[in-house]
Amino acid sequence: MVVVAIIVILISILVPSVSAAKRLGQTATCASNLRQIGMGMSAYVVSTGGYLPGSYGADGNGAIATWPVRIRNAMTGNNLPTAQAQNLFYCPAAPLGWAWQVKAGTGSGYATAVDIGWGYNSNFKYNGVTGGEVLVDGTMISFSYGYNDWGSYNTAVPQRGLGGDQWSHPPVRADHVLNQTVFAIGDTSAADNAWGQNIDPTNPLQYPGTRHNNGSNMLCFDGHVEWHLQNAIILCDTSGNMLATTSAIWQAVAPWWNNDGKP
Repeated sequence: MVVVAIIVILISILVPSVSAAKRLGQTATCASNLRQIGMGMSAYVVSTGGYLPGSYGADGNGAIATWPVRIRNAMTGNNLPTAQAQNLFYCPAAPLGWAWQVKAGTGSGYATAVDIGWGYNSNFKYNGVTGGEVLVDGTMISFSYGYNDWGSYNTAVPQRGLGGDQWSHPPVRADHVLNQTVFAIGDTSAADNAWGQNIDPTNPLQYPGTRHNNGSNMLCFDGHVEWHLQNAIILCDTSGNMLATTSAIWQAVAPWWNNDGKP
């Protein structure tokens, strides 16, 4: 009985330590992923003569995320989906179902020729199947990272985020970003299947995540990664109501989201 008691005590000591070490490892891997995604975004900007990838496009069936595929293509040097590249777009602390799948197929949910302009591959072979790659549907697929398309409500012209819905707004040029530490891409939060590939400080369903010690890893435009408590980088009160733009919190936090560094 004494031996059993000792074992129980040791387990009670070791298990929390192992869990903490696992969480730290996940946070470090996530930050590394984001830094590599940042390098891919820089490569995309160079390849397009100065334009950022934007958040969403549309193919006639609905909204599809553009920033992941465009950055991935810049990272791989071609238009072929690869598991290695797409694994970088998955935070290891996120649910497994949020990983970006590599699949080929035809029909609804798979890329066709009209999606090539958004960066998708419409003709490749994977696991013996030839067809288009899976579309990252803006209203159907949860994703572990999100793009800052907010920029003061995503309605300003020119855009104050890093590029929003491209059926209504042209892409943002990188040289128009005056705030080099503006948030670019970060952990997402709720699995609401609605705009799951972007982050928005004014919408509780699109807040940056809390899976890293109640906070989120955030890739900044200049390529470095910061960790922030979720509550420190959102623009709503505890009930989810958007704060007044004249409030002290808004004045302090909004510049992190706006490409001009202003509230």
